[in-house]
Amino acid sequence: MLRKDFLKRMRARAKAWTEKRYVPAAERMGERKPLFETNAGLGVAPLYTPADLADQDYFESIGLPGEYPFTRGTYPIGYRSRYWQQNVYAGFGTGPDTNERLKFALSQGETALNLIMDVPTSYWGIDADDPLAEGEVGRTGVSMNSIEDMADAFADIPIDRISVTLNTTSVVLPAIYFAMAEERGIAVADLKGTCRNNPLVDYVSCNSGVMPAPDDALRELADFVAFTLDHAPKWNPFNIGSYEYRENGATAVQELGFLFGNAIAYTDALIARGLQFDDFAPKYLFYTSVQTNLFEEIVKYRAARRIWAKIAKERYGARNPASLLFRIHVQTSGLTLTAEEPLNNIARATIQGLAAVLGGTNSLYTDPYDEALCLPSEQGLRTAMRTQQIIMEESGVADTIDPLGGSYYVESLTDAMEEGANGVLAEIEAQGGMVKAIENGWV
Repeated sequence: MLRKDFLKRMRARAKAWTEKRYVPAAERMGERKPLFETNAGLGVAPLYTPADLADQDYFESIGLPGEYPFTRGTYPIGYRSRYWQQNVYAGFGTGPDTNERLKFALSQGETALNLIMDVPTSYWGIDADDPLAEGEVGRTGVSMNSIEDMADAFADIPIDRISVTLNTTSVVLPAIYFAMAEERGIAVADLKGTCRNNPLVDYVSCNSGVMPAPDDALRELADFVAFTLDHAPKWNPFNIGSYEYRENGATAVQELGFLFGNAIAYTDALIARGLQFDDFAPKYLFYTSVQTNLFEEIVKYRAARRIWAKIAKERYGARNPASLLFRIHVQTSGLTLTAEEPLNNIARATIQGLAAVLGGTNSLYTDPYDEALCLPSEQGLRTAMRTQQIIMEESGVADTIDPLGGSYYVESLTDAMEEGANGVLAEIEAQGGMVKAIENGWV
């Protein structure tokens, strides 16, 4: 807390500066736009000073990296020990084609594999010859119908040593993956990876009338989580995501509100299944979009860590310190990519990737520049990987932990983001929770 005499002087100086310096300059030169705000509508003042943080208790609101409320980072060492996980999507119509791309990605420095499937595989768990799959087979990723297809996709890839993400809502896919691994002599208990199994957001954003109703999907999800706790302890059974909400038009503030609405719905379903919060919460992985308004996106992750730590501690009584950690995978925004002048997308992905890193992401996918046109080319994938590597090795932003911590603007905007997201979450809670808010059409 700052001394009262200093704050009094600071406010007086800031007021005088505004009246004598800023206002005359603005009247003489004009301003670029009538209102300055983030994309989500959070106001941006012309100047921030220590007075904007006057009521903030540093240790309660900001703290130190790796300590509650984790505003400054999930872990105390930041990126000084190792960088975030770098990955890009891969998935073509057939297993062999996908295998070729996965190997190419590894050769370019990818540190985790991220497999994208077509719609029948990902969301519905149906075979390619099902009449419902007509027109969608292999269109947006690999078509996966059998253990043989999975074996083709991962041929000669050391899945016992590398983390694999399966982009699927259907639990059929991890079952096939586990069976394929066992056929290769690899125990399910030794597999590391994640299912991007996020049925509520997919029901809203990706549903074509085939997915199960939310309550049924939550029961299926809870059964799969219980299975992994018993048989696949290194496997993260689902992502708690908001990426598709954002890509369909939600603001950054709404995205966080929806994200934690999902998290509460999933957590309540797991507890109703008889599972203990401190047994499953440490396996939680969150998944969001990152767009191009740099500071808004940076503070989104700082606020998110704080919000989740408070939910875990105050709502669910977390006793395991790992239950408080907001571990996040971030993907740059496909929505912002343009098919026109596609090379400009490299700049967009760079700004977005930088925002994710400055915000403290644990894992990052940067969109290839040609993703608005096609499944990414080798050149697109290589450039996306190089974008991350330049941020890692040449920018210096990973050398100190939370380099923007303490910025008057960043800390003020973090508070505004937290307040806004909690407001959205309160609206969800008033409707009876996320499932009700989805079923009544509000989301």
